Amino acid sequence: MILWSQCLDLMDGVASDRNKKELKAVRSAMGVHTKRGIPGAVELAERASEVASY
Repeated sequence: MILWSQCLDLMDGVASDRNKKELKAVRSAMGVHTKRGIPGAVELAERASEVASY
């Protein structure tokens, strides 16, 4: 989860189609992890949504 958190830090403020695609993939993966009860998945999904909204 730390690696994905660092990726979100780097993506913050960058508007590109590639970033949008990757952020969608992160949110999808975090949905699976949330269902499995993985700690931090909900927070990462929320953060990915916030970064995607810029």
